[in-house]
Amino acid sequence: MVMRMTHQQLWTVILLVTLADSLLSSSTWSPSWLDSALGQSKQGVFTADFEGENNTRVELEDGDNIMLDCKVFLRKEKTISWLRHTGVTGSVPDLLTVGNTTYSGDHRIKSSFSYPNNWRLEITDVQKKDSGLYVCQISTHPPMGLHTNVHVKDAIIEMVGEEPDPSSPQNLPPDKFYNPGSHISLKCIIRRHLIKNATVQDITNVSWKKDGVLIDLQTQERISMGVEVSGFLVTSTLLVSHAVLGDAGPYSCTLPVFSNKDFPRAKANVHVIYGDHAAVQGGALSTHRYSRFLVFSYSVVLVTVLSYNYY
Repeated sequence: MVMRMTHQQLWTVILLVTLADSLLSSSTWSPSWLDSALGQSKQGVFTADFEGENNTRVELEDGDNIMLDCKVFLRKEKTISWLRHTGVTGSVPDLLTVGNTTYSGDHRIKSSFSYPNNWRLEITDVQKKDSGLYVCQISTHPPMGLHTNVHVKDAIIEMVGEEPDPSSPQNLPPDKFYNPGSHISLKCIIRRHLIKNATVQDITNVSWKKDGVLIDLQTQERISMGVEVSGFLVTSTLLVSHAVLGDAGPYSCTLPVFSNKDFPRAKANVHVIYGDHAAVQGGALSTHRYSRFLVFSYSVVLVTVLSYNYY
């Protein structure tokens, strides 16, 4: 049986034959040309890449939770990692996760894989220090990175005091230690420029809580409060005179304009120490901190005894 082709089919065949002959006779022909045309590497395997938009920016409020997406197609055997650059000159990037394993000591941070190809990074209760450049990296040669700039705003209300203990969990309130009979002094700052449509009276009418209950200054003779306004900052100081064991516990500051809600950074745990007893309400005193206090006390006593014997 004889098959007949139309003029259009005949010209299509002639065109394809001519094109093939031209490619095969060309000096630029190589298997890599076909690899490139098909989106393949020189080794003949598909190259991993990101699906999401690069160089994005995320702005968060203090205390928010964040989930950064990193969708990777054609991952094959490549490893996916998350790193953070804090912007400090000369600092080494923080390695946060590798695959499903979290390498950060901060328990607020974890890897969370979402099928089929999303290697997420989760951070709960974000703080100002969490701001920085986050990079999802594929272990290609050279490595490929998906960049996300994260900016966390300052806390509206924050308890101030000593530097936090780096060995303690990152999202726990700071601990403050006092001896019985001493004066407990707690300070909160309010960043007035972050509060919209509020009067001076609104931002200076600071409320304080102990054990989650508002402190009634009218009925507490040993407790007083003062407020100072300086520029964009309002500082509220709570003073508890002649501390007793019952003054230990969690304290916080807030504003009635926010319905006296709790703010994540406006908290502190007060410990009143007497001898070898720690009066702690609302949580146990960490062993390493209490031991450090006892060692310090013993050192002071020892130095005092040696000095006395010397003279």
